[in-house]
Amino acid sequence: MMHTRYFMVFISLFAANVIAADLNPPAWRGQPGATFQAWDFHYEENARMDIPSTDCLKPGFIEDARGNPAIPSIVENPYVQSTGICVEFRSLWFINDSLDWLPQYFGREGVWQLLQNRRLDNFMNFFIPNSNTPGDLETIVRIQLIYHGIGLSPILSVKYPTDVEVSDNDIEPVLVSSETFLPRSWKHMAMSFRLEGCPRYASIFIYPPERADVFIDSVAIDTICTDNADSLLGQ
Repeated sequence: MMHTRYFMVFISLFAANVIAADLNPPAWRGQPGATFQAWDFHYEENARMDIPSTDCLKPGFIEDARGNPAIPSIVENPYVQSTGICVEFRSLWFINDSLDWLPQYFGREGVWQLLQNRRLDNFMNFFIPNSNTPGDLETIVRIQLIYHGIGLSPILSVKYPTDVEVSDNDIEPVLVSSETFLPRSWKHMAMSFRLEGCPRYASIFIYPPERADVFIDSVAIDTICTDNADSLLGQ
């Protein structure tokens, strides 16, 4: 019995290290119209080569400077090829002294630091291709992340193109899960957004609170294009 217990603990810790933020995945993951992508921001000596399209392997600023913590850890997105849009992480760290990537922070490896300020360029941005399916449909964007901060949570925002306007639109969250407290004052949070239609992409932003610093360890993003959003939002 004791050997079994240790074995189970080992497997649990190993799984947590694969994608730390994915503690509360949606029940609809893997269904038709769904995508899943995640980042752990770890440094790797050799860049990952299993991203669906070679067009998505273009080097980024972080890859050039420090390895490849900007490349997704997981990409399960069938729309990379059909839309011609890559699953990407983007930031303006190279011109922003309030945004940086840290090799280690409070016991975790590969952490993004977002310091409090009112600068509009202090953000993390995730670009997710979507199904671009016409019809009376909606898109759910579910964001999970693990962060470290005092008092205040990071600010999440989603923008996406519509047929009505050329500019992107801010969408308010429609479902916020309870935060989960983790060891060493880390927290897990999840938030869902409801988008009109099934646009070609969703652009997700993470900002620090105005009066607190925040440190982001990992991010997992699920999306689904569906005609049953009311039911799926509760899953």
